[in-house]
Amino acid sequence: MAVATSGTYKRNWEIEKEHFHHILNPLNHTNTNEIISITLIAETCVRADAYATACIAMGIQKSLAFLQRQEID
Repeated sequence: MAVATSGTYKRNWEIEKEHFHHILNPLNHTNTNEIISITLIAETCVRADAYATACIAMGIQKSLAFLQRQEID
């Protein structure tokens, strides 16, 4: 098993009082600021890291459903 953490607390900035970070939703090219950091456990580090980054782009509700379908902790 492997553990990976992804977060938006390091690479972020504010433009005209709006907060942005480096992880964009590929469907609409926007940021969600719902998840600041997430740590996942998966069978490989590559999978854990990819899913952690994807979860930040998806936001909380979509991430919970996604992780449940993928059986990721």
